[in-house]
Amino acid sequence: MADKKKITGSTKPGVPAQTKSAVPAQTKPAVPAQTKSGVPAQTKPGVPPKPTKSDRKREKIKEAFEKEEIRNFADIFDVYLSETPFARLIGMQKKQLAAKLKNLEKFNFKDITRISQAFDIDFDRVVRFIAALVKAQQSQTAARNKTK
Repeated sequence: MADKKKITGSTKPGVPAQTKSAVPAQTKPAVPAQTKSGVPAQTKPGVPPKPTKSDRKREKIKEAFEKEEIRNFADIFDVYLSETPFARLIGMQKKQLAAKLKNLEKFNFKDITRISQAFDIDFDRVVRFIAALVKAQQSQTAARNKTK
């Protein structure tokens, strides 16, 4: 399709007229949409996106779970991720997480599923992890009650 030209400028003799295209000029492509972490939502085909800091932390937590280096939630919070980002990753508010950490029996199926999915950890491994923590917490409570 031929560009339509519009003549603008002076009609006085000796002053050249300027031409403008009626079709808008090509503009630069739009900046790709960004995710919350600031990483472009789309990358070049065949090129994996660069892992974010959060992705790297999740991967380290997954590896630590697989190596059985994590014995309790404090291991996660002290070494890898504080409570607030952990709570966000599993779709919970920090206040809710704190309440469940005080009484681990309050962790439900949905919470365990979220932890499993957020860190790509086997569901059964997370169940065993929390069950061991519940058992330890119950033993501490029983011992405390005995001494009273």
